[in-house]
Amino acid sequence: EPMMAMSLISAACGIVALPFVPLVGLPLSAAWPYILASLALHFVYYTALAEAYRAMGLAYSLSGKFEEAEAASRKAIELDPGDFLAYWSLGRIHFSQGNLAEALEQFRRVVALKPGFYAAYPYIEQTCRALGQAAEAQAALQQVMQLLPDYLMQNPDDARARMVYAITLASVGRRDEA
Repeated sequence: EPMMAMSLISAACGIVALPFVPLVGLPLSAAWPYILASLALHFVYYTALAEAYRAMGLAYSLSGKFEEAEAASRKAIELDPGDFLAYWSLGRIHFSQGNLAEALEQFRRVVALKPGFYAAYPYIEQTCRALGQAAEAQAALQQVMQLLPDYLMQNPDDARARMVYAITLASVGRRDEA
């Protein structure tokens, strides 16, 4: 994980420098803001870079450049393995290309990282049905039914969530509620 690697390298540099402190002394107090700012910039750089690659992956995907989209999404994941949206984007790329087993793997990672992310469950449901995994498909459908009422109470203007909920209700035979 890049963030962990960066932290370990910084810590190792500090440990290596410790024997030299008696010889050269600590940095002047005026230097500490710059040292701390440098550490903060490294953190922001990795975070922003991962988001930029995720956005590039989405843009490539929307323009039909799936190889580039996959590469950008994978780079985002490499930079930030906890970025559930990068996994979701990668799953959608595989789903749109018919690579259902790989898509399902990515969607499972999404909900492992962020179980409340309702948008992944319809993809899991559709992918599982296509792969003949009816039990997991049904579980994903139930998860949508469980998550969305509370989500919609907190976000009543989310049109996408309302649409997903209506489609889910209709698919389980509750058309009057949809």
